[in-house]
Amino acid sequence: MSYSSSDLANWLCPHCANDLTKEKAKKVDHTINIPLMKKRLEQQRGINTYRQLSISKRN
Repeated sequence: MSYSSSDLANWLCPHCANDLTKEKAKKVDHTINIPLMKKRLEQQRGINTYRQLSISKRN
């Protein structure tokens, strides 16, 4: 799988250097969902806090 945000030049695979220019690209939604991002960051912060507490209890 390869990603590109440009259609101005040849699209070369960063792994094998094959020319992917003629491959059909999938469109993606580049909008930012701020509430969802905030929720995921808070979840990750909670997971990291839990991990740190678990490590400190072991030591």
